[in-house]
Amino acid sequence: TLKNNVNLNKVGTGKLKLSGISSHKGTITATAGTLELTGALNGTGVATVASGATLKGTGSIVGATTVNGILEGRLNFGSDLTLAGTTNLVVNGFDANQYDVVSVVGTVNNGGTLNITVNATAPAMDTTVKLINASAYVSSFTTINTPANYTFDSATGILTYTVGTKLSENNINNFKVYPTITRNSIQIDGENIASVQIMNLVGQTVKEINTSATKTTINLNELSEGSYLVKACFADNSVKVQRILLCK
Repeated sequence: TLKNNVNLNKVGTGKLKLSGISSHKGTITATAGTLELTGALNGTGVATVASGATLKGTGSIVGATTVNGILEGRLNFGSDLTLAGTTNLVVNGFDANQYDVVSVVGTVNNGGTLNITVNATAPAMDTTVKLINASAYVSSFTTINTPANYTFDSATGILTYTVGTKLSENNINNFKVYPTITRNSIQIDGENIASVQIMNLVGQTVKEINTSATKTTINLNELSEGSYLVKACFADNSVKVQRILLCK
């Protein structure tokens, strides 16, 4: 049991585990090693995690907390939380209790590095989970590391699985080929294009252009008269096909 107003300083490279419920009002400082919290610190004392130290667990801290080191787990904070070191959050699934949530009654001051690890298979498109749940959000993480196709918003604490939805829809909606009946060339308009293939109607590629431009002119003078398919491959692996007619 921690006595009221006694300051606690965790030193050394080992791990100190705090469980149970305490009304400790003194300061709590982790200068090295790991402070694992599975209980509740219900006093008003502030907590500080120094650079090189780790705070982890599933417990709660009522007092204002500053993490200059590493934060891991599903912790609850009853006042403001300042993140200035490294925050590691793990998603093992997208249902409740399958992913880490940092809950903050007050304001979270984002900073430092956020690392998000997803160990689950890809969810339904546009799935979101709230990894940092706070009353208010200030600033942004300097560095955010997420798996491909996931985005994290520092202003809301939400992780989103994005592939195949908005980006693909924008690619398809903004893609244009004109004229569709031409004598010599066509114009390609679109965003996030990686390559364009001209195929005959049996699926053979007769011309291919790698381009990242939003406007591309393709000369078809060397091709024989007839119908062709223009296949645009986008950066997110989505595809759009438009049929054209070459008349000479």
